Amino acid sequence: MKPKFYLTILKTFSLVLIVSFIFYSCKKDSTTPPYVGTWAATYPVTDSLGTYYEREIYVFAENSFTETIQETNQNTNQWFNYYGTKGDISVTGKIITLNITDIGVTTFTATNQPTGVISYYNEITSPVEFQTYLSGLYGSKTGSLTYSISGKYMNFVEIPNRPYVKQ
Repeated sequence: MKPKFYLTILKTFSLVLIVSFIFYSCKKDSTTPPYVGTWAATYPVTDSLGTYYEREIYVFAENSFTETIQETNQNTNQWFNYYGTKGDISVTGKIITLNITDIGVTTFTATNQPTGVISYYNEITSPVEFQTYLSGLYGSKTGSLTYSISGKYMNFVEIPNRPYVKQ
């Protein structure tokens, strides 16, 4: 009788371990941070040529990001990629710290029309171009954004009145 009793205890213990492992695995999958995803905001820009629209698109992963700025072609009213950044992020609470590692701008045709194809420059492999575009567009390769999320909207304290919509 005793061997059967010990076998029953062993089976029960094994079943408890398997069920615990399944629940632990499922729980790990559901802990994606709320900022992860694609977020976009569209806003008007006015300059000496008139008013046009820009669209800023952030794609956040847990440890990295891409940012693409799109503009409307004033002749065709079509969106095209104008410039962008790529890099690493670290997140503490509601603060996302961005570290730009690549920066780029659209290429242009022979008639000076934007192609919408961004040519990126890396801080290590193309340091002169990287620094030139960085100083012209951002000034610094690191920055922080304090975010809040409500439903499908993300807002940044540092960029007021520009809600980003989850795509």
